[in-house]
Amino acid sequence: MEAPFKRGNISEALVLARYLKAGFMVSTPFGVGAPYDMIVDTGAALLRVQVKTGRLRNGTIEFETRRARSRTLRDGYKDNEVDYFVICCSGVEETYALKAEGGVCGKLRLKPTGNNQQMFVRWAEDYLFEKYVEELKAFVPPLAVPEGKDWVVQDSNQRPTG
Repeated sequence: MEAPFKRGNISEALVLARYLKAGFMVSTPFGVGAPYDMIVDTGAALLRVQVKTGRLRNGTIEFETRRARSRTLRDGYKDNEVDYFVICCSGVEETYALKAEGGVCGKLRLKPTGNNQQMFVRWAEDYLFEKYVEELKAFVPPLAVPEGKDWVVQDSNQRPTG
């Protein structure tokens, strides 16, 4: 059985490679202590990404949405520390991405529930990495122009006129 840090390293490497193949710039924090594993530059925004290694259980992919402080202490992520969780799971050839939200455990359902429950089910197919990448590439933020100034775009840079 692999050590947990080795599984985590493999997941991070796979996710980093997927972002690079999709055409994004990726940076990783120096040293330890950052609440995220990488920063993804979409050209329109910088996103803090935390990679999680999922486990297959009862037709779902389960993953922690807390960080380990020690072997016994786990802590939730604070608002504005992480933008997205990206999940890799051995035994599943897909990668999934979803906005970081509170809670202690995330679940993405692969198979229908035994009692046909539909409400509050997060279907894994709705969070496929490819769909997420399409959304990132389609997002173009509005151009911010400070009030009271006329601006002109030259050589892909905004500059004030006059």
